[in-house]
Amino acid sequence: MIEFKDINQETFYQLIDMKLPQESYCAPNVYSLAEAWLYKENAKPYAIFNDHILVGFIMFDVDYNEREIGIWRMMFALEHQNKGYGYETLKKVIYEIKNSKKFDYIYLFCSPFNKRALHLYKKTGFYKTGEIEDDELVMRYDL
Repeated sequence: MIEFKDINQETFYQLIDMKLPQESYCAPNVYSLAEAWLYKENAKPYAIFNDHILVGFIMFDVDYNEREIGIWRMMFALEHQNKGYGYETLKKVIYEIKNSKKFDYIYLFCSPFNKRALHLYKKTGFYKTGEIEDDELVMRYDL
């Protein structure tokens, strides 16, 4: 079962050491964690666990005033890819955010070349908005 946990001293180093595929579309976790510190008012990073095993990392960009939340980063370690964790994670994200009643939609950015991620996002109900930001497609899920 997928769980999101705050990052602690142990998970911090495990997240930094996670290996990504050579053709990764995601920033290294050390970079994401630095951004989380820099933008700590809005950035909410979490370790993703499945049955007590660290499998990935997710970071949200939260704006309560605009009632929007973004999935700023989501990655899974190389050895934990192609196991359905992305789908299960997105289902949990949607469920928890919807039930919080604090947001009107979820947004994310995706490289147009990342076909696997695009398929996953569409499968979970995200749609392309037609906007492009920093060469990435803007996608949205209305709550």
